[in-house]
Amino acid sequence: MSRYHLSLSVTQGDVAEYHTRRTYSPPSAEPSLSDRNVHVYDPRHKDGSLVTYREQFNAIFADAIERYNAKQKRARLQKGDDYYEEITSSKRKEKPIYSTVVQLGNRDTCGVTDTSFDAKHWRALKATDPDAAAAYVAEHLDPRPQQKAAKECLIDICQQFETWFPNLKVVASVIHDDEVDGTCHATVDWVPIGGGEGSGVYRGGLDTRCALNKALEQMGYDGHGYSFRIKHWQADFKAKCEEVMAQHDIEREYMNNEEKHRDVATWRMEQERKEEADKLREIKRMTEIARVNMTEFEVKAKDSEQRLKDLEYQIAEADMKYRAAYAKAVDAERELKSINDKADAAESRIRMAESRVQEAQNREDDARRAYRRIEDDTVREQKRLDDLKREAEEQKRRVEELSEWIKKLSDIRQMLILFVKALLGYLEHKETDKNLSMTDRQSAGIAKRLITKLQNDFINVASRAAKKSLEQILSGRHIYDDVTVTQQADIPTSQEMNPSESSSGGGQEWWGEYDSNFFLAK
Repeated sequence: MSRYHLSLSVTQGDVAEYHTRRTYSPPSAEPSLSDRNVHVYDPRHKDGSLVTYREQFNAIFADAIERYNAKQKRARLQKGDDYYEEITSSKRKEKPIYSTVVQLGNRDTCGVTDTSFDAKHWRALKATDPDAAAAYVAEHLDPRPQQKAAKECLIDICQQFETWFPNLKVVASVIHDDEVDGTCHATVDWVPIGGGEGSGVYRGGLDTRCALNKALEQMGYDGHGYSFRIKHWQADFKAKCEEVMAQHDIEREYMNNEEKHRDVATWRMEQERKEEADKLREIKRMTEIARVNMTEFEVKAKDSEQRLKDLEYQIAEADMKYRAAYAKAVDAERELKSINDKADAAESRIRMAESRVQEAQNREDDARRAYRRIEDDTVREQKRLDDLKREAEEQKRRVEELSEWIKKLSDIRQMLILFVKALLGYLEHKETDKNLSMTDRQSAGIAKRLITKLQNDFINVASRAAKKSLEQILSGRHIYDDVTVTQQADIPTSQEMNPSESSSGGGQEWWGEYDSNFFLAK
């Protein structure tokens, strides 16, 4: 049998970041009891300042926004870093953060102070003498052991919250044990996360979103709509809390024993009604507290009046600034639209330019291939030019040889002329020589006349033989030097030259047929 019997209350409240994290002491709390509060999860920066709910919310979805923006080609379609602002200002009015309050027992069974504590007296002391109020509270703290057990149980529940519900990301989890006219309770503020990277839950937009209904569905809570899933989740949460209570030797009390034996649906309905009644009583209590505080507020009202006027002036000034900023925002939006249009046009021009660059690249490739062909042709032409140069050098050498031969031929012709003259003189001498017989003198006379008549033909025959030799030189078939050429010259016989004298004496025997080499000898 369990040692303690306490009721369990799980409610959804409004998110009050500064109240939950106790950045200030609320009117219902005693400042001297602040060290009794337990900040199970309350992240801070390195400098000690709190990491705000907005910062935590944006950090949760930062990776999803980065993945989304990486897929957008246009900057105007990308999302900003402040996803919290986008959610709170959207037309759908989505709620970014939810708050769950867990309480064990009530004012009578597990209060912060004992049953003799007078809340009105404490408020009066707090308004006039805070030290006396703190001393009064210290005298009336609840000494019962179930208060400590309930607090430890609440700490375990807060620590296991995210383990139970992985799609509900906790941004703050605090145990409040400083509200002297209430009960120790836990406040858990959390963000519902739907989808996830690679989950395929959402086809477009962010793959991870702030969505309570989808978060509950992914955790397995069935139902036909949001309210059904919430009720199923709350029932499951209470069941898990009961398990933790049992571990701390606490049994859940159902107010009336017979209620525990009713059917589950009826019991839950009655339990929810009782919880609503508890809420109503709490509202009435808070109303009374507010009435008492009204007296204090009236004292401060006069001071606040001037502050209000200052604030109204500041609001009017801020309104003017807002209007100016709004006008600038409209102008900026128009300018952004114009910039986007220009960006689209620029993208189109870039695509055209890329196409032209590709075309130019193709032309460049064609030009390079043509250039390589020209280089090959140039190499072949250069080779042919080198061949022509060598051929020209060969022709030059042949011309030099020809010039040398022309010079030689000129000398030969001159020698031939001198030889013919000498031969004519010799024949004339023989013709007049009285010591010779008549026949010899007649032969000498015939030879003289024949040579006189044919002396030009002798020279021409020699010239033709030389020309034929030169042609062979030019054609490259034969080069004349000091070598004797054995080619038969086309020289007519004496009978062909002078048929009328072919029968006279020894002229035929003396002339015979001659070789053209005779005229070409050096």
